[in-house]
Amino acid sequence: MILGWQPVFDKAVLPIYRQDQTGRSLFYTPGWFAVVPALMIDDFQAALQSPGQAKLPQATRLIERACEAQRTWNEMKTRTFTPLCLTLYLNNACNLNCSYCFSRTYRTNGTHLSLDMIRSAAEIVAQNCCAQQRSMTVVFHGGGEPTLNYDLLLQSLDMIEQIASDYKLGLFKYIATNGIMSRSRAVNLAQRFDLIGLSCDGPEDIQNRQRPLQRSNEYTSTWLVERTAQAVLDSGKPLHVRVTITPDTINRQSEIADYICGQLKPQEIHVEPVYAGGAIERGSQFKHEQAEAYLNAFLEARQTAHAYGIPWISSGIRLQEIHSAYCHIWRNVFNLTPEGVATACFKLSEAGAVLERGVAIGGWNEEDGCFELASEQIQSLSQALNKEPEHCISCFNRCHCARQCPDDCLLEPDAQVDGFRCQTQALLADSLIQEAVDKLASGQNKDKILYGTVTGIG
Repeated sequence: MILGWQPVFDKAVLPIYRQDQTGRSLFYTPGWFAVVPALMIDDFQAALQSPGQAKLPQATRLIERACEAQRTWNEMKTRTFTPLCLTLYLNNACNLNCSYCFSRTYRTNGTHLSLDMIRSAAEIVAQNCCAQQRSMTVVFHGGGEPTLNYDLLLQSLDMIEQIASDYKLGLFKYIATNGIMSRSRAVNLAQRFDLIGLSCDGPEDIQNRQRPLQRSNEYTSTWLVERTAQAVLDSGKPLHVRVTITPDTINRQSEIADYICGQLKPQEIHVEPVYAGGAIERGSQFKHEQAEAYLNAFLEARQTAHAYGIPWISSGIRLQEIHSAYCHIWRNVFNLTPEGVATACFKLSEAGAVLERGVAIGGWNEEDGCFELASEQIQSLSQALNKEPEHCISCFNRCHCARQCPDDCLLEPDAQVDGFRCQTQALLADSLIQEAVDKLASGQNKDKILYGTVTGIG
């Protein structure tokens, strides 16, 4: 068992886990923990095992939290796919030549979404949001750079805003960009979107090596990204930065954090180990044994960013929410490729690859001029995703971990389940729990049971 955590209940009937330490034991359920001194461990364990006879309110509270987490987990796994977020991959074109690009093989000559496709998909999402009385979210993202089809982007945005207005819905608008654009375009984007996500891998030598321009230019990608970030900041709109860490930059994370915080000044920094596939071969990926080194560098960078008041975040583990892999079926995301196929996997941005992998969950009906969701396929994929490996069922990090996704898909029968991502996310979760425990226990009476929360990793 990873890091000494053991499930209190066989087969994780309830997600409560125990870790024994010198002079105390920790009991953990997603987002909540109890610190139990040595003399009270047996009584606390017995109270958990016999909740109807429990005389320890801290044990009862932990059971209640575990039941709540289990209900949320079961609902996530069994709910009907009802997309509330529309994610648009307008194209697969790009003006960068990133060394690790997962979608380079999908580069196309001008293929892009049509307004009719976007309108039909937006209507589906708007209807769902209206039925659930939820705000609508639209995301412009992709295997390509969305701003390269700038007129289509603006026309799409105008149309989606009108649809949201027709349904009397709130609308949250997000765009992920590489930042390679004119200042005037950056200003305009900041005016139109609620949040800008900007990709940057660090100081000039890292950025220009890992994310060089597609064609020679009088500028560098670093200079252009800095200019775009400044334009967003000047507009007063929030900016998030997305960083890809590679084996070459694993030990430079603190330096990367210092550069991004000092130069780009975002509200948050989202960090991801480089994905397998695409332009990077598995032999160049992170190895299982690098997990601890990655974690140590990540935590150092987190402290660097915190000195600026900026969160340094990993999306693979979010202790403040119940989640699993990035699969769109569980996340209620309607993600369109440029050819008009709805994909369950964000990493597949070309229709042929989506169909080959068997993760198409909808498509364009040319005759009727509308999108149709593939209900039977969605149900089949959902059932396959629900089959958790034994390794995951007994893991303390089970309810807030992206698994090996997207490097190893849970839908593949021979997928690795305990590789670098799994280990890194478990180590990080454990570290954050220990941090919360130590903060709570500092200066407290060590003979009392302490009860606290783990609210996140920012």
